[in-house]
Parts: sequence; structure tokens; C-alpha cells
Amino acid sequence: MLKSPIELPKLMRGETTVEQTGHGNAYIVVCFLDETLYPVKVHCYMGKTSSCDRANSEAVSIITSILLQNRADPSEILAHLIGIECCPVAGGAKSVPDAIGRVLKKYLQPFIDKQ
Repeated sequence: MLKSPIELPKLMRGETTVEQTGHGNAYIVVCFLDETLYPVKVHCYMGKTSSCDRANSEAVSIITSILLQNRADPSEILAHLIGIECCPVAGGAKSVPDAIGRVLKKYLQPFIDKQ
């Protein structure tokens, strides 16, 4: 069940992580609400790839951001993203959603541990 959405400030700090996927590099930007480093916005930009891959990565990013902003259970978000497989890369992500989940895990794990 979703809670009332978090109001986003006009300026947020973010970090970019590059993950290798079977569809090229995924540049995953995670933006934080404040100094707690709770992620509230995710953008995934694909390197040289098709418009379909870009559209799919954008859709996953938007839906994930909505879930984060509505304070959905972070462990549930990760459970649904991590492990999705499409054209896995040795030493890289299994898919773009998997890459997003892997990157988000390092930011969400401290909040999951507090639950």
C-alpha cells in the first residue's frame, strides 16, 4: 500500500553509476531527498541503443521513482527489479531493470536494515 507522496524540492543531489547491460551501458542517476541519502528519483539513460530500449528504461525509471516517492517498501522494490533477466552480460547486469535494482540496493539497504 502506498502512502502520501513525498514533496520533491526543486534542487536535489544525485549520483550517476554506469552499469554494463546486454543492451549497452546504462547510466543510472539516483537523486536524494536530503542528507539522509534516501533515493526519491531514478533516471536511466542508455548509451547507444534502440529507441525501444530507451523507452523501456525510462518507463522502469518513472515507475520506480513513483514507488520511492510514495514510500513503498524498499525491499519490495528491489525484490521485483533484481534478477529480471534479458541478455545478461558476464560481470554485468542481467537486464536494465536488474541494473537499476543493483544500483538502488546500495542506497536502500541502510533503510531496509533499519526496518
